[in-house]
Amino acid sequence: MIDKQSAVEIRQQALSAIAELSRLLYATENQGSQEEYTDLRVSVGRCIAAIDEYLLKTVYKAYPEMDDLK
Repeated sequence: MIDKQSAVEIRQQALSAIAELSRLLYATENQGSQEEYTDLRVSVGRCIAAIDEYLLKTVYKAYPEMDDLK
């Protein structure tokens, strides 16, 4: 099992990555075509979903009290 200190660091970095990916959408919202923006939005959504599924899910399984959405 992952130790608590590592879990805290993983969670912090994963949430920071999600925030940065979200900011990327705001930075590019009015640039390029609507189709390009939609493609980018879908790609960012997939990245965020992967972070949630593969990083945060592991942390929350070991330390459910760290999941602030429950």
